[in-house]
Amino acid sequence: YAADNPEKAPEVRAIMFGMNTGLRPNANLGIKVGQYSPRKGAIYIPAEQTGAKKRAISIPLNNVADSMLQQQFGNFKEFMADENSVLFVGNDGKPLKTSDINAVLAEIKVADLVFDAETGEYFDSLKPEGVKGSKWGMSLFRNYHATRGGELGIDDGVLAKLQGRSLTSIAKK
Repeated sequence: YAADNPEKAPEVRAIMFGMNTGLRPNANLGIKVGQYSPRKGAIYIPAEQTGAKKRAISIPLNNVADSMLQQQFGNFKEFMADENSVLFVGNDGKPLKTSDINAVLAEIKVADLVFDAETGEYFDSLKPEGVKGSKWGMSLFRNYHATRGGELGIDDGVLAKLQGRSLTSIAKK
């Protein structure tokens, strides 16, 4: 999608980052330059950041998530004046919003991409038109990340920590 729509590359990077970290939308889009450690391949989210749920967390990044931040910084460093500058900015240098990401997700179509067990319907987008509810668009990234992690055999507690979830909120075995 980004190859065909290069003007949407920042949004696509935010999508790839979100799907590879499972962070809440506000935490994902609110990452600042000073929170990213390229040397460690990790981010640090302070407890007071919106979306952090009052818990500071250090999150190791996989290669995809790390490369999305490196590309974003490399392409937009002129908009990043200091360590408090947001990493996920658009081509205009303004911070990306959930609505920007969801607009791109609505444009990306893949046949039978998502199955809604409640309605028995398949959808061709992570943000299908006309569908109501909070678990569409960027909000699905956490579910996607947890599902893929579970399929790979990653412990529920490890996934919860990586996503900034409370360890008391995970399923008990």
